[in-house]
Amino acid sequence: MSRFDDFFNEVSPGVYIQDFCEKLGWSQKTLAEVTGISLRTINQIANDMQPISAENASLLAKAFGNTDALFWVKISAEYQLRKEKSVSKEELAALKAQFHKFMPVAELVKKGWIAKTTSSVDGIKDIYRYMFNSDELPESYYENSVGFCARRNRENEEFTKYYCKTWEIFARRYACEIQGLPEYKRSSLVDIAENLNEFTLLDNGETSIIEKLNSAGVGFFVLPHLQKTYLDGASFIESINEQKNPFIVYTARYDRNDNFWFVIAHEIAHVLHHLDGDKGQRMFFDDLEDKGNSKIEAEADEFAGKYLNKEKVIALSKNGLYKTKARLYAISKEAKICPAVALGMLQHEGIIPWRNFNDEKQKVLEKIPTEYFFGTNKASLLEEKKKK
Repeated sequence: MSRFDDFFNEVSPGVYIQDFCEKLGWSQKTLAEVTGISLRTINQIANDMQPISAENASLLAKAFGNTDALFWVKISAEYQLRKEKSVSKEELAALKAQFHKFMPVAELVKKGWIAKTTSSVDGIKDIYRYMFNSDELPESYYENSVGFCARRNRENEEFTKYYCKTWEIFARRYACEIQGLPEYKRSSLVDIAENLNEFTLLDNGETSIIEKLNSAGVGFFVLPHLQKTYLDGASFIESINEQKNPFIVYTARYDRNDNFWFVIAHEIAHVLHHLDGDKGQRMFFDDLEDKGNSKIEAEADEFAGKYLNKEKVIALSKNGLYKTKARLYAISKEAKICPAVALGMLQHEGIIPWRNFNDEKQKVLEKIPTEYFFGTNKASLLEEKKKK
């Protein structure tokens, strides 16, 4: 043991692992079989990329025989401390500055999207590895505007773009957790779009439209927006098991029935007419409050209005001077659209003031099945909305 004591402050746990294995003629695979520790974990420890847990320390001690668990825990802890001390304050400050520039760190930790290990170099690099499969943040990804189509004219506000791109990383990660989607069928989505107004009239319309989208090979889930992103929804194409599927994401920035249906209609329009992963347009971020000056977004609005019979709603609203609830319901019935959605259209167009008929505005989150909520707990999100 004297050799270990002499070099304790200089040698890493990985060197000890390699030294013991060489003397015993073991490979890492053999050590994994002897200890029952996974080969991946053995490889990580041998390359000093992972600390040694108490459980693994006991297993290593029993496997090698001439050490105890305390020895392995101690050299691992000491090595981690040495690594931390070897990093200059300047390097850590620079890494933190980069980290906070591109991500709303406190919010991501609060949502549970990243670990709380954001005050050390190793902690931040662990998060980078989780997000980017690299211990470095790819700034080119954040600066590249290909596929970035935010509704508001905020291209000069870098936080909007950066935080949207961070949100995209998690949206795509959650999309990959959705299994069992069939191959995307454009003809089926066209049929859904042409009958979208009828889904708004169903008591379980929200569940029905989600299930119908899934059957057409279009994934759907709720993922809360991040601060400064101004996102109502998004659409993108993701490859899962060599199969490309479009996804529609609802952020629930506004817990309103009319907002939900217009986001669905708008993103369906993008999927049908604008998304093309092969040609570079792989993602749309949508803030529906601002018209912006994008031709593509104007087209998506036009198609969405068509799917929801907006033109007929507006035309019917011009018949008669009084905008009463009875008239709203009559317009809704004739246009074959949910009253809450018709109200949202008329308020958006300034035909009915926003303060009118608030009791007709319907909440939507409670109607979406729990299994479609990602990156959040449905109950906690509902509670958060009630506080606002």
